[in-house]
Amino acid sequence: THPQVEVFGPYSGVGGMVAGMVWIDVIDAGGRTAQQIADEEANAFGLSPLRSTVKLVGEDALVLEGMPGQDLIRKVYIVHNGMLYTLNFMPYASDNPTANAQTETLFATVIPSWIWMSSGVPCQAIQ
Repeated sequence: THPQVEVFGPYSGVGGMVAGMVWIDVIDAGGRTAQQIADEEANAFGLSPLRSTVKLVGEDALVLEGMPGQDLIRKVYIVHNGMLYTLNFMPYASDNPTANAQTETLFATVIPSWIWMSSGVPCQAIQ
């Protein structure tokens, strides 16, 4: 297995089974760029998802909207120090407005607050 962090919003919807969430996967990038990895995933599903970029501590990260999963997912890909970090935000564009709002809040919170840590010592705070 590989390291993973998950954050869930409060459950909402029928039977309380839907929540906005983010999970972060970290694996060795195998010498590939975030663009190459994202293209491989999109091509594997035959998709042409909406693409954009965001900054994670000044580094460009690729965003793909509407990737497949249990629900549609907004995926953010970045390679840093040879490791691929994939931030997965779900649900994306679901029919549950509460879960969508939770997902958007998670995205709006996680992306600008991201920092890289090295040797267990936090990087300098972003001003």
